[in-house]
Formats: sequence, C-alpha cells, structure tokens
Amino acid sequence: MDRASEILGTRAMFGMELGVARMEAMLEHLGQPQRAFRAIHVVGTNGKSSTTRFACAALAASGLRAGAYLSPHISGWHERVLIAESGGLPAPIDAAAFLAAVEAAEAAAQAVDAERGGACT
Repeated sequence: MDRASEILGTRAMFGMELGVARMEAMLEHLGQPQRAFRAIHVVGTNGKSSTTRFACAALAASGLRAGAYLSPHISGWHERVLIAESGGLPAPIDAAAFLAAVEAAEAAAQAVDAERGGACT
C-alpha cells in the first residue's frame, strides 16, 4: 500500500469529522487554496464522469490548464485527479504530487484537531 492510500484509508476506516467549521479551519491552514482557481461543479445521477472529462478536455483545448476529480479509482487514489495542460489531454496527477497534497491536507487536519482539543480522525 502506498503512503497516500495509507493516509486516506486510515481516515476512511475510522470516520472523519466533516462539518463546515472544521473544513474552513483546514482550508485556512492550507492557505485557502480554493480561492486560487475557478471551478465547475458537475452534479447529477448519470454521466458525471463523462461530463467532467469532457469539460476538462475542452478547457485544455481552449488553452487553459484544467483539472478534474473523478471517482472511483482503479489502482490508486491519484487516478481520481486529472490534470490537463494547455492543449493537452487529461491525465492522472503524478503519484508524488498527489502524495504531497494528501500529506499537506493530513498535516492541516492534525493541526486543526490539536487546536480543537483532541484528535478527530
């Protein structure tokens, strides 16, 4: 099992405390990364992955750098995150870059847990 799978598997196995206040605190620890980009949120019952892949490819074909999050994955969590450089096709994020992001999120979660007076996995 790779390190990212270990971190994410542990959190999923023991449950996560979600909630708006905790997520806002984690985003603050991470430097508010959601403010660095514009997003399209695809919702619905059927066709979300296809629509998301199409939107990502169309944005990249238009000269933008685009990304997408899909679920589920086949062989590794990093497959859920697609990156498309300007003019390129969407491809899974590099496993090392994904691990770095997961470790940063885990560090923020642990910091928030410590500030709130206890570990909340």
